[in-house]
Amino acid sequence: LADAENEDNRVEQARQRGKPLLYGQLIQLKHAVTQKFIKANSSVSAALDHSNLSVVLDADPSRDCVFMVLPRFRVRSEGDAVRVMDQIVLQSP
Repeated sequence: LADAENEDNRVEQARQRGKPLLYGQLIQLKHAVTQKFIKANSSVSAALDHSNLSVVLDADPSRDCVFMVLPRFRVRSEGDAVRVMDQIVLQSP
């Protein structure tokens, strides 16, 4: 199952390469050094801000490794391109 997910990720990365990131898009984040996925840990709050979830690195992709990119402020809306210096929110769907 993890191999199929990894292959799907490779295909999707190739399809998206060169396209702008849009608000509302679902993304997976991969740690460059360890090649592990950033995963929302839904059972533990973040240490510094208890209103947020903690995150961990996980070798296997799962639905907890998917985040929706949202604008921090209402200046941008879903479907707009994310621009340099925009503040974003990563929401675990």
